[in-house]
Amino acid sequence: MNRKNRDLLIAALETPPDEGGYVKYRGSLVIEGHNGDSDRFCCLGVACDIFDLWETDGYSQGGFLSPKQLKQIGMTKSEQQKLMDVNDEHFTFGPVIDLLKTMKVTT
Repeated sequence: MNRKNRDLLIAALETPPDEGGYVKYRGSLVIEGHNGDSDRFCCLGVACDIFDLWETDGYSQGGFLSPKQLKQIGMTKSEQQKLMDVNDEHFTFGPVIDLLKTMKVTT
């Protein structure tokens, strides 16, 4: 994954919700909050939000980013799958952050 984008994603995931960060979700990129609740995001939904990928063609096919979106942030399909799997197996972003920190990065 692209180093700069990886570091931005880690920073976003590390920020607590009460300090402007994201509320964790599993199984979908984002779910809209109701009755004053915050929107909830999976790690890939956070990537869509911080890199402004919501208007890109083909997003959210089963919770996956499109090939165009992956290219924009420098992520491979394999990396996306690993992140999605870890995200959906855990209730916090901690394990996702740990995985991101171990991923091979490009410049």
